[in-house]
Amino acid sequence: MKQLKYVFIGLVSLIIVLVLIGFLLPSKQQLKETIVIDAPAGMVFDEVNDFRQWKNWSPWQDKDPHAIISYDGPDYGVGAKMAWHSDRLRVGKGSQEIIVSHPNKHLKTVLRMVGWDTVNYGVWDFEELDSNKTKVIWEFQGQVGSNILHKYMMMIFKPALRKDYRTGLQRLKAHVEQQR
Repeated sequence: MKQLKYVFIGLVSLIIVLVLIGFLLPSKQQLKETIVIDAPAGMVFDEVNDFRQWKNWSPWQDKDPHAIISYDGPDYGVGAKMAWHSDRLRVGKGSQEIIVSHPNKHLKTVLRMVGWDTVNYGVWDFEELDSNKTKVIWEFQGQVGSNILHKYMMMIFKPALRKDYRTGLQRLKAHVEQQR
């Protein structure tokens, strides 16, 4: 009986410590990946500015090839929207919309996932190094608020998200350079 009491006290203590640590975890999340693509900025920008082109390089296309993807609004630029639905937990259901589009320079998308009461952003910067080389920076900016569970989940998912961003940029590079 005494051992059960110590186990109970240990579990309660662990839960309290995890909750306290959860309050200290950051509510803002950010990651940034960079690549240089041997192509003009306009060519690279056009691939990102049109969600229909993402099927050529997106790291998430392979996670569920049977996901239902729909497009709304203009074909590209501000207001273009992509929504998806998948039965696979790793893909889920959500939408992404272009909210800022400065040709060949900068792009910003808002990302919403069903089941998460958070808003995240994808930020793209294109820096033409010369007429045939473009530095591409893809950044994730997330805000999970004060939800402790979301803070822990983001901490767990961040390495996988970083890997997806790297894979996406490598595929974008291969795709665009093959088009040249």
